[in-house]
Amino acid sequence: MKQEENSSGWVSECAETGGGDNYWGPVKFADVVIGGEKAVVGNPYVKGAKVTVVVEHQYRGPKVLVYKKKRRHKYRKMRGHRSELTRLFVSQITTPDGVVGTESKPHVMDLERVARKVEHKEKHKAQKDQMKAAEGSAEGHVEAPVKKVVAKGSSGAKKSGGAKKSPAKKSAGKAKTKSKK
Repeated sequence: MKQEENSSGWVSECAETGGGDNYWGPVKFADVVIGGEKAVVGNPYVKGAKVTVVVEHQYRGPKVLVYKKKRRHKYRKMRGHRSELTRLFVSQITTPDGVVGTESKPHVMDLERVARKVEHKEKHKAQKDQMKAAEGSAEGHVEAPVKKVVAKGSSGAKKSGGAKKSPAKKSAGKAKTKSKK
């Protein structure tokens, strides 16, 4: 986790912590650089200091688009990404001076509810697929609609755009002359 100033009960959003997919338990960070009421600076870490956090939510951040272009070289690249983020709730900070806890509770997602939602969506999708399959077998073979064929000459009256000039005759350059002998 990157360095951040934390106080008990504070909510932080950080990059994916590496606790695995859907990890919802308390996590302890022992690598604390500065801690306590009096600023205790570690060399490199404060001995006996821990920050206990609870993973509230894991999600993907907003889409970031990166567009690169070089003029007059037909070079264009469009790339995008969404960062994996984790929302952490700081529940307890332990320092050599003592323990600082919080009165509030984290808002952790209910995993059972999420699992029921996913199960319901899959069940609904399976029902829709069965209904489509039943409709196709009841109707039998469905033919494609027939296209209308229009004769070339019967497209209606021709539009007259006024009198057209006939193309001018091309001259052969030199006039033909009869030679006398």
